[in-house]
Amino acid sequence: MKLSAEALGYISVLRTSYDAGHWRVLPESPLGHIVIREHDPYAAVLPVGGLILVFACVHRMVRRLGIVLGRALATPAAAAAIDWRRFGDTAYFTCLHLALTAYFVIFLRHEAESWLADTGLWWEFVQPPLSPALRWYFIIQLALTSESCLYMAYGLAATKSSLDVPMLLHHASTMCAARPPGLRTQRPAQWLSSAS
Repeated sequence: MKLSAEALGYISVLRTSYDAGHWRVLPESPLGHIVIREHDPYAAVLPVGGLILVFACVHRMVRRLGIVLGRALATPAAAAAIDWRRFGDTAYFTCLHLALTAYFVIFLRHEAESWLADTGLWWEFVQPPLSPALRWYFIIQLALTSESCLYMAYGLAATKSSLDVPMLLHHASTMCAARPPGLRTQRPAQWLSSAS
């Protein structure tokens, strides 16, 4: 596989940096990481912050609606045995996953098909710029994951229930995997996120 001049330049600096002892486990970003052309992760801060607030409101509304619909459909005997807070949260997260799947199918289907057609791009050190649809998918996912982390951490602090701990660890490690450059948490966080 032939690498581009840009990728070879990054790899050369990476080797020089390692030989000089500047890092031992993980190099600073972008070295040793995939480099996405024209990608500034800090440009997503404002949209993500705004969407966290929007998703927090939507979470409350969908949870309440899910509880109302669930109580209307459940028999009295079954209703007494259901944890309605968890039921409402499950309704919310189910709706979110369905909405994200629909977004992917509608806006990213053709782009994903092109990724499958040219698998050589998967291994490129320097990746092409994100398309607008993929950039928004990244921003939406980051906001949803942030809101989920905050909600689960609050629930853990308020109820002392350990039911949310596995998903809190999963969402927190996902956040670390999408971290800003310079933090040395990406690879271990990706392993933890995948394992959870």
